[in-house]
Amino acid sequence: MENNSIFIEQLNTKQVDKVVDIENSSFKTPWPKQIFLAEIEKGKSFCRIALQEDIVAGYCISNLIFDELHIFKVAVHENHRRKGIAKYLLEDAFYFYKEKGAKNAILEVRVSNESAINLYKKIGFEALRVRKNYYQTTKEDALVMFINLDDYFQKFLSTT
Repeated sequence: MENNSIFIEQLNTKQVDKVVDIENSSFKTPWPKQIFLAEIEKGKSFCRIALQEDIVAGYCISNLIFDELHIFKVAVHENHRRKGIAKYLLEDAFYFYKEKGAKNAILEVRVSNESAINLYKKIGFEALRVRKNYYQTTKEDALVMFINLDDYFQKFLSTT
């Protein structure tokens, strides 16, 4: 998927260190490098990166469980935020998994992460429920958000 100067491609092991750098600066409880490598090696997850001028600007890790797309991780380097990169990464996953039969997408986000929550709402995600003490190290609650992909694509098609 390509948009202006943003190009989205499959994550490979050579780019993992850049993804880990973004991960470490974006999350209070980051995934270690080994988890990213395992996701690539298993080949079951959709591991994508956004490149802007050949620089890894963001990434999204997702998977299909039955007919539900689970967004495990989405993050953008602080120097590349507010450029639509997270939206492009999510749309990339939506298109990929829609072709594989996904009906819905779901994710968890820290209740304190207002900018991410606002982005997800803008895309069309709705709050489903709160998971108390979801994040083990900080005991912070997670907001579970959900989007129906048919509704998303219907809305998307009606605005183009």
